[in-house]
Amino acid sequence: MLRAFDRNTGREIKPGEIITDIFGHKSFLMALDEGKVLYRDSADYGIAKTSSDTFFNLIVKDDNKQPANAEYQADNTNPYYYRQGIEVIDFIECYGLNFHRGNAVKYIARAGKKDPSKESEDLRKAIWYLQRELQRIATSEHSEEKS
Repeated sequence: MLRAFDRNTGREIKPGEIITDIFGHKSFLMALDEGKVLYRDSADYGIAKTSSDTFFNLIVKDDNKQPANAEYQADNTNPYYYRQGIEVIDFIECYGLNFHRGNAVKYIARAGKKDPSKESEDLRKAIWYLQRELQRIATSEHSEEKS
């Protein structure tokens, strides 16, 4: 199933919604094709057109697409289980999350994807990062009270 996500907010955009191109013009999202957006622009009398997903600042993903070859599967930097829906790194950067919060989000989003038998371990790692973040906040608040 193809899905589109706003590159800035991470929000899923569905056919029938209004999308904005990189110049600020609004269009009607009709359908998605891999890396392409079928849209209708009211300025062009409703003629259907296609454009790249980057023209609309969208990320188009195929949830059902499995890696096509061993090289794609063996990508240690960005393996297939990282690329489902919006990429976690895009979400973390979009919201400006710090190290602890970003890692917690990463472990939650990817829990059990690499190895289903380690799903609970991944979630415990997320909790560990959140506890570290809470400690950091408490230390910061405590030092502000002394000032």
